[in-house]
Amino acid sequence: MLTLTKTQDALLFQKTHYMATLWKIIRTDATMYYFTDHNHQLEFESQTYTPVGGFSSSARELKSNTKASNYDIIGVISSSAIDDDDIRAGLFREAQIIEYTIDWRVPWFGALTIDKYWIASITWDGNKWNAQLVTISLQLKQEIGDVYGRTCRYELGDAECTVNLATFTYPGAITVVDEQRWSFETDLIGYADDYFQYGYIIFTSGLNNGLTFPIQRYTNTNGKVYLADAASFDLSTDSFNIVAGCGKTTLPCKDTFANFDNFGGFPAIPGNDKMFETP
Repeated sequence: MLTLTKTQDALLFQKTHYMATLWKIIRTDATMYYFTDHNHQLEFESQTYTPVGGFSSSARELKSNTKASNYDIIGVISSSAIDDDDIRAGLFREAQIIEYTIDWRVPWFGALTIDKYWIASITWDGNKWNAQLVTISLQLKQEIGDVYGRTCRYELGDAECTVNLATFTYPGAITVVDEQRWSFETDLIGYADDYFQYGYIIFTSGLNNGLTFPIQRYTNTNGKVYLADAASFDLSTDSFNIVAGCGKTTLPCKDTFANFDNFGGFPAIPGNDKMFETP
C-alpha cells in the first residue's frame, strides 16, 4: 500500500491538478524505457522521462479482490527507442510497466500513485499499437502443481524429463522459401516426417537472428519445415538450429529419446468412457 505524506495528500486532493503520468517499461531482457504523457522531459528518481505523443488509454478497471484488472493502451510509436521491429520480434512480451502519477511542478515530492502492470498481449497494425495490460493478480492466479493425464506432463529437456536437448539439436540452413514467413525447405533431409514436429527452430542469422519459433510440421521431402507461428521478419537463406519435437506420448519418448523410464504420463488412466460403462 502506498502511504502519502501530508504534502502529497494535499497535492492529490487540491482543486486544480498538475498531474503527469510516467511509465517505466522493463523488458524481460532488463532493457528499460522511460516515457511520460507530459509535453516536456521530466526528471524523476534520477531518470529522465521522455514525452511520447499519440497516446491514449482506456478506462481502468481496478478491483480490490484477486480478479484481473483490465487496462488497454493505444498509441502511436513516436519514440525512436521503440519501433515496430521490436514489437514484431516479441521483445516486449511479458514486459513490466510501472506507472507513476506525479505533480510535474514538484516531481521531487515523489509519486502520488504507483501501479504495476504486465503486458499480456500486444497487437500492431503498422500505424498504431494496442497493448493489453494486467495486474499482479493474474500472476497470483497461475495454477501451481502437476496435471496428471495420459500424455506426459513434463516439457522436453526439463529437470523431470532429463533429456539432453543438445543431443537432439541440429544446425541447418534454408535452401528455398516456399511461403514467406511460414514454410521453407532446408538442407536437413533424412529424418522421419514427424521428427521435428512440436519442436522449435532458433535462427542464427538473417532478420530473425536470435528469435525462436515453434514447428507445426516437418516433412522429409526437401527437409520442409512448417512454422506454427509466422516468423517475425522475412526469411532468406538463413542458418538456424532446430530441436527435435516431442508429442508427449509414449512412442517418441521410447523410440526417439529412449527416455521411457522418465515418461510423465499415465497412458492407462481411465477416461470418460468408464463413466458410461454398465455391469
